[in-house]
Amino acid sequence: MQPPICARHGKPVRNTQLATFFLCDDCCEELSRLACRSEPPVFREFDLIGFCGLCNESRCVKLTQWYLCEDCQRVINSYRLGRVAAEYALQQWNTIVTPLVPHIYLKQVDIVQPQQYERRRKREPAKQLDFLAVERASDQPLFWLELKTGRNALSDMRTFQLDKSDCDDVLNVVKVTGLPALLCHVCVAQEFQPPTSRFIGAGIWWTDIFAMRDSFIEIRRRRFDSGKEAAHFDPTCFRELNVLAKMLSQGYHFALQWRLAREGIPQLYRETKR
Repeated sequence: MQPPICARHGKPVRNTQLATFFLCDDCCEELSRLACRSEPPVFREFDLIGFCGLCNESRCVKLTQWYLCEDCQRVINSYRLGRVAAEYALQQWNTIVTPLVPHIYLKQVDIVQPQQYERRRKREPAKQLDFLAVERASDQPLFWLELKTGRNALSDMRTFQLDKSDCDDVLNVVKVTGLPALLCHVCVAQEFQPPTSRFIGAGIWWTDIFAMRDSFIEIRRRRFDSGKEAAHFDPTCFRELNVLAKMLSQGYHFALQWRLAREGIPQLYRETKR
C-alpha cells in the first residue's frame, strides 16, 4: 500500500502520517503557502483560544492537520523554536549587552521562514549564520553569532552536542567571510494553555570557536534523526551573557579577530573511536 502524499515533499513518503498543529488563520495560510506547496490542511476545525504553533501567540486557533512525514513534521515544529530563540536572544542582547557596548548591535541575517522540501544532490555549505554583530557608526561587521536551541539549561547538560554538519557550517562561514564566530545556546521552556502550549526563553549562554575546540570530547552517533553524527563538548566552555558584555567593552572582538588571523580557523572536532 502506497503511503500518503507528504504535503511538504509533494509526493508519497514513507512514515507519512497525520501531523497535528494548533494554528491561527494567518499562520495556517503561511504554512500552507510556504511549506506545504499551497496544499490546504486535510482537517481544520474546533475554534479555541490558545497558543499558536507557529507565531507562539495566544490567539483564536484551530486544530489543523496535514499529511507529513516524520522529518517534515520535525522541521515544521522547529520553525517556532527558531523564532522564539531569535527573539529571546535579541531581547537579552538589548537588555544585558547593549548598555555596556551601545556601539555594537546584532543584525539578524538568517530569518526563520517556512520552506517546502527541496531535494539537493549535495548539501550546500552555509554562507551566513543567524546574527551578525555590527559596529553601529561604521556599519563594519565584527563577528557572527549562531544560535542553538534546546530544552536543557547548561547546568543540566553532561555534554553540549552539535551536529558535525552544523560545526562545518560555522567554520565555512568563518572561512568565507574572515570573521570569527560565537555560538549561543538558548534554553526554552514550555508554558501550557491546554490543549495548547508555547515556548519561552529561559536562559542563554555563549562560547567562541576557540573555546569549543579546546572543549571537544568526542564524536557520537545520534540515536534518532537518521543517526547523524554529533560532536560533544564540555559545557563549561559556555559563559553568561553579562561576561560577554564586559569582554566586548574591553575589546574582546578585536582580540578574537587577531587570534583568528594569527592562528587560523580552529578545528572544532576530530574523529574519535568508541
